[in-house]
Amino acid sequence: MNRDQDPLLDAALRLTDGQAVDWGQVSQDLEGSRQGFVERLRQIERIARVFSFDDEVSPAVPSGVLPDRPVLFTWGQLWVLELLGEGSYGEVYRAFDTRLEREVALKLLREDSSAVPEDLVAEARRLAQLRHPHIVTVFGVDAHDGRVGVWFERLEGRDLAVVLREEGPMEVARAFDIVLAISDAVGAAHSAGWIHGDLKAANVVLESSGRPVLVYFGSGHAGQLAGATPV
Repeated sequence: MNRDQDPLLDAALRLTDGQAVDWGQVSQDLEGSRQGFVERLRQIERIARVFSFDDEVSPAVPSGVLPDRPVLFTWGQLWVLELLGEGSYGEVYRAFDTRLEREVALKLLREDSSAVPEDLVAEARRLAQLRHPHIVTVFGVDAHDGRVGVWFERLEGRDLAVVLREEGPMEVARAFDIVLAISDAVGAAHSAGWIHGDLKAANVVLESSGRPVLVYFGSGHAGQLAGATPV
């Protein structure tokens, strides 16, 4: 069977040649039992876009560091792998940064969100200005495909609210260590002129290593604190 007789083969050959594919037409021309192959080819197309940059800008990712699951979709330089959580304004995904060659967490505003995109950008800037072992590290903020997002370090663990709900009251020594670490993080933010604005257990992640990390500065703002210089 040649490509003129098989729309799926034609689509695959077009991808190989770097040509555009009318996926709507391909779906219409295929039998129902073969529809699943369309999404697989579209996934290949999305992955190919990641490598469409100049080699000096975005080198191919070595096979040894490739993610362990299929790509849901691509967003800029990121391969989005898994939905980790969602709220009223946005979604948080596990993603793979093809330039840093590491897993990250990606927070994307919902397409139908009433949130102001500039607010997410402002949150990313606030976090990026803070350097502290107990404050989540931001890697970047951008907009692609009509959606604004920020990506940051991937934290392996549970938030403090979940830990307390599942495990109950913790030992005093452990609680003291967490409070001390987060207090130090808040102090660093205050020294930089920022007030967190929403300090609660759900915004503290306890990594599997035991490290507590302060996340989410969406309600934060520049504060006129004693001795502080707003940035």
